[in-house]
Amino acid sequence: MIKRHITLTLIIFTLACGPDEKVSPKYLAQCECNLSTSQVTYQAERSKLKPIKTQPSHHKPRASYSILTDTGTTYIVATSPVNQSFTIYDVTNAQIVKDSKLDYPPIVIGQPTFKSFDSLYFQAPIPGIIFRFDSSGIVREKIEMNIETDWQLTGNPPGLFYDMPQAEFEFVSQNRLLMLVNPFGFWSYTNKNEIKVVSEYDLLTNKVVSNFATLNSSLTEAPIELMDKYTFPHITYNEANIYLSYPYDHRVYKYDYQTKKLIKEACLSSNAIAELVSPLRKNSSTQEEINFQISVPYYGGINFHSDLNLFSRIVYHDKELYTPEGKLSLSSCDRSYSVLLFDSELNLINEINLQNLDLWERALATSNGYVVPGKCSESSGEDYFEYNVKYEFLETNH
Repeated sequence: MIKRHITLTLIIFTLACGPDEKVSPKYLAQCECNLSTSQVTYQAERSKLKPIKTQPSHHKPRASYSILTDTGTTYIVATSPVNQSFTIYDVTNAQIVKDSKLDYPPIVIGQPTFKSFDSLYFQAPIPGIIFRFDSSGIVREKIEMNIETDWQLTGNPPGLFYDMPQAEFEFVSQNRLLMLVNPFGFWSYTNKNEIKVVSEYDLLTNKVVSNFATLNSSLTEAPIELMDKYTFPHITYNEANIYLSYPYDHRVYKYDYQTKKLIKEACLSSNAIAELVSPLRKNSSTQEEINFQISVPYYGGINFHSDLNLFSRIVYHDKELYTPEGKLSLSSCDRSYSVLLFDSELNLINEINLQNLDLWERALATSNGYVVPGKCSESSGEDYFEYNVKYEFLETNH
């Protein structure tokens, strides 16, 4: 198969992060970014992966995914909360390496974390319960996590998320991981400014090592509420520091790994988001929530690309609520995306327009870019694995 390469338009923003003084409240507006002084910027080279033929049995209803790169080979595991099957794909060599089911009584598989072929983790919908299984489908551990924090209410211990991409664990060593803490009803708390949403957990001692990171007070003090996917941060790590990106916050936060102290926060706003849409008021209707999810712009995953010593932040652009026929626009085909590239000191390098060819809501980071499913006309079709595109960030000069 001949690979098709598309070099996407490179956009270097010198005015991208200028604030819009007309926006109110202020925290919704674009902010002033610190621009990198480096002479190097990046472009994104898009190419098609070799297709992987699948069978109907490989289909995973409401699938979740996690990625692992091992000795130069990239693997993706697909799981489903509907059944206990899982499939491991080798996207480097275009083959299925494992298709099996958990050898365990019925349990809902939440967001997986593909640490190794011996250690695939997932959260159960039972608060504080995680499982470790191997690639043969044998459950090696059921871990009842002891999640204690200094802000929890009596009789209401926090737990974990299990059904959104932010729920994936970020391992910082063999037995320690970073995870989101689920307070169960964040926006109903009166002490939202005290809730620390990230914990480091030690699997050997089965204890929380540290609990840190609070939401921007501009959000927590407003009479609003957001769904979990817009409330809680994405996490990445580069050995020295931890970086958090909140979906409804233009800023990115850098913490010292050892002390868990916030050492820097900086604006990394997108040229595509002149302002974030005003969040829903409390007690909004179901239809208002649906409309919000269809149309609003927000920030997605934050990732460290180790081969390039580079960070990225995915941006979801706004989308028309209605089709030309006046119906709700439920299709993802018209959603466009971009990616912000920045350095370890939170200086913006450049922003790349990714257009609307691929489904970036399911992007999985690699050491030099991403793998994503093509969408709509770029979809792989029902007979092939949906991850069919890779992006590689390549250096260019001003």
